[in-house]
Amino acid sequence: MRKGKYKDKTYKIYGAGLHVIHKAMEGHRLFGSFGFTLQSKAVSTNKGRSVREFENWSYDTNIADYVNMVTGQVMTNYLPDQGLEELLYEIDVLRK
Repeated sequence: MRKGKYKDKTYKIYGAGLHVIHKAMEGHRLFGSFGFTLQSKAVSTNKGRSVREFENWSYDTNIADYVNMVTGQVMTNYLPDQGLEELLYEIDVLRK
């Protein structure tokens, strides 16, 4: 939408409708090449690495952030703006 044109409009996401669209498009090829492929000049030497020390994080939906299971530290301290919170609250979820 253009800036300023729909300032007072409320937005709503219809989960059931999106599900129908996604199921209808399932298995269809949406993107593809146009008849040629470029050869890669770069040679990947990524051999990976083994991680021995790690921290256990769990996602908490109440605060919308990852929390360290041992220390209780939050990962990002992200605070969504009011518009995003309203949009997420208005999502019409598919109920079975």
